Amino acid sequence: MIYLIAWLEGVIGLSIELLFIRQLGPEAGGNYIATALVTAATLIGLTLGYLSGTRSTETPMSQISMNLIKVGGVATVTLSSLAISTTFMVMTNHMPRLAVLAVYTCFSCIPISYWLAQTFPLLLQEAHRRNSHHQSLPAKTMAVTTLGNVIGIGTISLGMVFVLGVPAALTSVILLSLLTALLCHTTGLRLATVCSLAVLAFPLNYLLPMITLDEANLYNDIYVVESSMQRQMIINNAVHSSIGYDGQPSEYIQHTQKALSELPDGAEVLVLGAGGFTLSEGAGVAHLIFTYVDIDPSLKALAEKKFLEKTINGSFIESDARHFLDTAAQSYDAILLDVFNSRFSVPATVLTVEAYHAIRDRLNEDGILIINRIAHQNLLDDYAKNSMATISSVFPVCYHERVQTDTEASSMVNIISTCSKTRAGLYRDPINRSELDYVRTGL
Repeated sequence: MIYLIAWLEGVIGLSIELLFIRQLGPEAGGNYIATALVTAATLIGLTLGYLSGTRSTETPMSQISMNLIKVGGVATVTLSSLAISTTFMVMTNHMPRLAVLAVYTCFSCIPISYWLAQTFPLLLQEAHRRNSHHQSLPAKTMAVTTLGNVIGIGTISLGMVFVLGVPAALTSVILLSLLTALLCHTTGLRLATVCSLAVLAFPLNYLLPMITLDEANLYNDIYVVESSMQRQMIINNAVHSSIGYDGQPSEYIQHTQKALSELPDGAEVLVLGAGGFTLSEGAGVAHLIFTYVDIDPSLKALAEKKFLEKTINGSFIESDARHFLDTAAQSYDAILLDVFNSRFSVPATVLTVEAYHAIRDRLNEDGILIINRIAHQNLLDDYAKNSMATISSVFPVCYHERVQTDTEASSMVNIISTCSKTRAGLYRDPINRSELDYVRTGL
């Protein structure tokens, strides 16, 4: 029994941590900062739990049972998409998003990991109580817990997420925590508590996402909404694509299509970040060949079924954008970099000088790069300044244009950068050809 409980605790513990990182994605982005905060909070809870596990006044198995019920209850609420999105929507009006992320992570991860960490010292106490303690028991118990971590990653955090989706995986690990609690110690009151939490967990963590979302996988929460004017694809709580019932896509897509329409027949266009596949919709770009690249394999089927309601115009490759750039052999006449989902989630791997050099290598000699990004309209922050400088260091010939604001009152805007691969000269004193070049333009 001791080894079984240790194994189950291992399955539950790491699965909850990884699923929590995934659940924060729509609000915090799947970035290094969010992962670091969750990991730090988890380690704090583990440290406190290991230290306090020997101070329980209850019998060890009874305390483990109560802890697992608490884990199931807190996880039911704090890991739900509803609680996370509501908290961030309310609290970001009063404090920075990073502060909200830190506070929410601490109040969620520290208690859960604290209660789970107490399992190890409590199991050793139980072994002493049964007079079955031997010298190798701590090492074997820790080994079994670690094995549970591995099994949890393979079966729940990866297997169930890919096969059944995030809601099913999250609900399963919560129910496993509650059932393990009953396995450790059962009373009438605890049975009633477990049943009540299970009744709450199933609709909150499974039914609600399944009803409100069209897709909830490892990468994204996606749903399509319709209004009287247009249809929108919402990815991780941000409008990623829109198309009117007259067939017109969003303003920045129309702007990009106008730039691409001047390419010759049969020109190859690479789109990094598929979204709703709207770039290839319209008569102005019907003469072009599109290749979409996105890490989320569900986008194509979802767009064809519920967003475009027809087959996409182009081919689709499931791949991480940076990996594709580093490994692809084909060159393109134009590349659209459109992987900036929102103002609080930036794709760090494609923001570097090295990434832009990889893009440059994938362009034909007269090719163009178009970047759609979200930044401060007046370049007042370090991110806006540094991202602009990074682009210019590899693509010095660029035209930057503000297309639309993120919200009416927001200083964050969509900025379209159209860049040429060709190099350009510099005007210098005393030999200045600027007037001659200007006359040659025919203006």
